[in-house]
Amino acid sequence: MLKKITGFFILVIVANMIIGCLLTTEMSVQAQSISTDVISVDGRKLFEVSEAGQFSAESRAADANLILREVVRFPDPVKVEIVEINQLPVILVNSRHLLTVTQEDTFTGRTKQEQAKIWVQRIREAVQQGQEERRLSYF
Repeated sequence: MLKKITGFFILVIVANMIIGCLLTTEMSVQAQSISTDVISVDGRKLFEVSEAGQFSAESRAADANLILREVVRFPDPVKVEIVEINQLPVILVNSRHLLTVTQEDTFTGRTKQEQAKIWVQRIREAVQQGQEERRLSYF
């Protein structure tokens, strides 16, 4: 009887180990499958975005980087703001849609709104620095 109980417990332990390995492998594959791409100004990485719905990370980053390249070239002050559209924070640069912040873009424990505020600050600082570096007085 003791051998049967011991055998049963060993079987349960081995089954749990196998299930645990399978779940860990599945989570690793899911984590690896989330693609990201970099938002940058003048080659300086600001942050990374993830894919969102039908939009790939590469597409989102390319569109945002194009807008940032355009605004940094001009000396005019840049207005970077957050508006809410469809219950998601949207970052606007000079009233142009730069990015919608999705849950996939956030770190654990941070809301989409908190992430948007952090990104807005990084964008403002990077654009201001880029504009300053383009002024003749900088050289």
